[in-house]
Amino acid sequence: MELQSLSSSLRHPQTRADVIWSPPIEPSVKLNFDAGFCGTGKKSWSGHVIRNEQGEILGASYRRNEGISSAFEAEALACVQGLRFAADLGFTNIVVEGDYCSVIQKLCDTADDFSTIRPLIADAKRLALLFRSCRFAFVGRNGNRVAHAMAALGRRDQVDRFWVEDAPSSALLAADEDRRLLDPP
Repeated sequence: MELQSLSSSLRHPQTRADVIWSPPIEPSVKLNFDAGFCGTGKKSWSGHVIRNEQGEILGASYRRNEGISSAFEAEALACVQGLRFAADLGFTNIVVEGDYCSVIQKLCDTADDFSTIRPLIADAKRLALLFRSCRFAFVGRNGNRVAHAMAALGRRDQVDRFWVEDAPSSALLAADEDRRLLDPP
């Protein structure tokens, strides 16, 4: 009986098919970030995409990182790098989305953080103060496909790359698909 009571009180996550990217409300832009991680090589790849209310790409990037100990750390670092990128491009109102729930929870939490990624969470929160408004939100994997595509591209490249009002073709295709899902025929 106790198990049934707990199970019925838990919020069940949406199925993957129900999750799509949603545009920010103007004047905000949306920064999506994601990371890939290789434990044996202690490497990660961060992917970022910034889009406006029409879903148009305003900036995209990927970065390679060394000495990374976990996927948890890789995702937090991807968020920090994405925030720096958005600040460098001069955006002032931003919604930041990632698909690693624990990282987003830590970014939203006001309690003391004693986790291994504490310095990165503190960096992200300090960077958030550079914006007029900055909000962190969790999005399911299907709502984060463009950032995932950017991180995957970073894995295959040997250097960091940045685009302004453009992106590699695989990211552009994923962004076009997101726009089609928003406006079905």
